[in-house]
Amino acid sequence: MKGHITSYVEEKQYGFIKGENGKDYFFHKHDVVDQNEILDGLNVIFDPTPTPKGLAAKSVQLGLANIPIYLDPDGFVFTSKSNINGHEILFITTYSIEDKDPNIAKLALRERALLYGLNGVVGVHLEKRTAMSGNYRYTVHRFTGGLCLIKKISYTMDQNEARQNALEVQDELQKIRPRIFAIHEQEKFFLLRWLSDFWTYLKITISMKMTALEAAIRSWINR
Repeated sequence: MKGHITSYVEEKQYGFIKGENGKDYFFHKHDVVDQNEILDGLNVIFDPTPTPKGLAAKSVQLGLANIPIYLDPDGFVFTSKSNINGHEILFITTYSIEDKDPNIAKLALRERALLYGLNGVVGVHLEKRTAMSGNYRYTVHRFTGGLCLIKKISYTMDQNEARQNALEVQDELQKIRPRIFAIHEQEKFFLLRWLSDFWTYLKITISMKMTALEAAIRSWINR
């Protein structure tokens, strides 16, 4: 019978196949004839077998007409792992951020990825250092990770679906670098404006203090 894998749990090495008759069949990794990577969406051929616990798939063969496509993962990805089984990283850029509160630092890393239009942070690792503010000593938590566009790998036998998926992913990739560049330019603009305003404030403050100092000196001399 023909069908496709609807779910597979790598850690437990079992999953389910939707048969062409619409029924669900349980299978274990040892039921798969070839030892290629088992992924959701793969088309398969199998022997439907009734068991005391329900329907099972035996002698599972991964289909040869599978065309890979990229799907969005199940939610935002935030992990210390550099690679995730069944997923592919299509774009990645490293970013670091630090704060006294580790939760705030991690949240800021996630928010930066979303600002860039990305959907994951991988390879997250933490570095700590001690800082001082007067007599107060505290720990600074620095999180570094790869802000990335990550996709879940699936398969289809429909060439039109595969072609459309490739165009959509290409369009998504082409928008990332211009978006990041525009954000950096905007941040540089605001930083330069802040520095300019701060420098103007310093000049005015120094000028006022110099004027006050000159007046005090003249007053002292004229006594």
